[in-house]
Amino acid sequence: PWCGVLLGWLLRNTRRRALAQEARLRDQSTRLYVKLTDRQVEERYLSGTRSVVLPWLAALADGSLSAADPTVRDEARLLAMRTRDDLYLPGVLDRPLQERITTARRRGVTVTIHPLEGDAASEVMLAFRLLDRALDHLDPGGRALVHLRDGGRAFTLSLIAPTEVDWLGHLTPALSTVPHWTRAHDFATTIGVGLPD
Repeated sequence: PWCGVLLGWLLRNTRRRALAQEARLRDQSTRLYVKLTDRQVEERYLSGTRSVVLPWLAALADGSLSAADPTVRDEARLLAMRTRDDLYLPGVLDRPLQERITTARRRGVTVTIHPLEGDAASEVMLAFRLLDRALDHLDPGGRALVHLRDGGRAFTLSLIAPTEVDWLGHLTPALSTVPHWTRAHDFATTIGVGLPD
């Protein structure tokens, strides 16, 4: 009988240790998963913020920049828009296009991008290729408005220029492979892709 008692005690003790080890491993795995997820979220949503905005904020905090300076306030406005674009379009806008949009905004062009609903489809890049081409022809006071739908598979790009621009001549080559519609008026043009007319 004492052999059975000893064997039972050993089995219970071994089981208790195995359960404790399993709980420790599960806890470590959860912490590692949370760290990795946090890192992925930071890289996807805040990469531009970290590389551009944080150094600017550090310069503001250390006194290198003065919040009373109108150019610093203008830069803050531009950085806020860039951060909003980063949050609304995680991982979609590459750095050169972000810089082009910021440069256009600095020149007085209004660029508004309505956020994606869900993950970005590969087709979303057509909207930004068109926007990139349009930025070359928008003067101060001009507007570009991008409405993304269905993960970017469908979108409208509305362009308003203070002077007449041949948008179709500039943008049609990029639209040659996709069904689309256009509405053109004197100073405004809207292009729709993946949407009924």
